[in-house]
Amino acid sequence: MGVSKDSKRKFVTSIPGILLIVVAAGLLTYGAHLAVTEATKPKPVVTKTVVVVKEEPKVETPAPAPTPEPAPVPTTPTATTNSFVYLRPTASTSGTPLKDLQAGTVVQYTTRSTTAWQRVTVDGVSGYVYKKWLTF
Repeated sequence: MGVSKDSKRKFVTSIPGILLIVVAAGLLTYGAHLAVTEATKPKPVVTKTVVVVKEEPKVETPAPAPTPEPAPVPTTPTATTNSFVYLRPTASTSGTPLKDLQAGTVVQYTTRSTTAWQRVTVDGVSGYVYKKWLTF
């Protein structure tokens, strides 16, 4: 029995088709294998760590009370004797002097006088000094 030339041709022409089917089937099998491998591959587990920090309660320290400034001490105006002078009991040269005041003695007065005599206080003693002998 011999194979006819025509049958050989049909067989040879059908080989590429069969090869194509075999290769396609192999590719499908390989593709399916890759899909199964990818699907069954273990997935990485992502974990997140959350740290809760408890804040300390804020304690507000009250502002210190402002220190009150002392009330200004009323200053009594002063004058200085510019020569030796007597502290007199009245606004005149009559009468016995209360005190001898050296030049440079600081005296206190409450209101500056508009007359020739100034009422002053020295060491707790009040009297009069002629204004010509005072430097204000």
